[in-house]
Amino acid sequence: MNVTPYAMESLISFVGRAASMNSTDSLSYLRELFPSAAHQSFTRLPEDLDALDHGVFLAGLNDALDPEKRRLELLTLPGTSPGVHTKWLRRAGGKHLGSDRFSKAPSFAWCPRCLLRDQLDGHDQFMRLAWRMTTRTFCLAHRRPLTTHCMACHDREAEPAFVFNGSNVVLACSACGSLYSTQLGLPDMSSSTVLELRDNRNVQIAWNEVIQLELAFEKSLSERSNTKNKSEFRDFAMAFANVLMKSIRLGRAPIDLFSSVAFPAQPNPRCITSMDRPYRASSIAVRRKTHGLIAAILKRRANLFSIKGVHEKRWGRVPSMQELRSELEPEQNNELDRLLLRFPAKWF
Repeated sequence: MNVTPYAMESLISFVGRAASMNSTDSLSYLRELFPSAAHQSFTRLPEDLDALDHGVFLAGLNDALDPEKRRLELLTLPGTSPGVHTKWLRRAGGKHLGSDRFSKAPSFAWCPRCLLRDQLDGHDQFMRLAWRMTTRTFCLAHRRPLTTHCMACHDREAEPAFVFNGSNVVLACSACGSLYSTQLGLPDMSSSTVLELRDNRNVQIAWNEVIQLELAFEKSLSERSNTKNKSEFRDFAMAFANVLMKSIRLGRAPIDLFSSVAFPAQPNPRCITSMDRPYRASSIAVRRKTHGLIAAILKRRANLFSIKGVHEKRWGRVPSMQELRSELEPEQNNELDRLLLRFPAKWF
């Protein structure tokens, strides 16, 4: 059965759709396409299809799945975004192995509203390549947070499953089978909180500021970008994010000092926050919260952050660098000093 790639589709999504139409899973489907001559040693398959550089495996996929058009390179991050090939920028991590190395398969994120739009338009649901960037935590089309887990069973380890329903491919939870396009709530928020935030002007301002930060961040990562001083902004934003996410002596990370109804996030496991560069391994919720705090501090505009907001109901204040520094340990302040010496007061 022929499968046509969609514009800006993820390669792993394209292979998943093809596999579902052949009533199998992606891994089994790839092993059918690339059989091994040895019965006891399987063909080595790439860990992350979306991060494939042009090579023998990608050429083989082109020949097998798109022999005439040869468009599959455009479904990979190296093929569409030169300059963002490195592992720590293109995908999420997981269990800490030592230094800045990780185990665990790359994580996924998606927008249920985009999937519902696919269904209403009468074609397959598919994963967008942009959702695989660790810097992207919002859907640009619907301006809502991306999610990374099923909101029916809340299994955070279950990956999306491509299911062929006889006419189209739909995305569902591999654990409970719930369709993602029916889960139009927001991750880590109750239904009542979502209703309260829907018309909250400060929340909309805060989310739009994060979207603008992420767009600028993403442009600064690409070799095609003409943004002035792009490397300076990229280095500052990444360094500041790592300062906010990193704890000392297995304690609390600075980002965990702040509370926000607009950016809920559970504290990171210690194996992540004790790393020198925890950004890539942090959850999408923690990255989104960190982006929100950075945008609020840089722009000094209305936001929903407060260090004591949960207890004193002091929402809506603009967090300041001074407020942040007053809560940091001496070692954390020293690290922030070193960062600000490289990127002086013009940022603030």
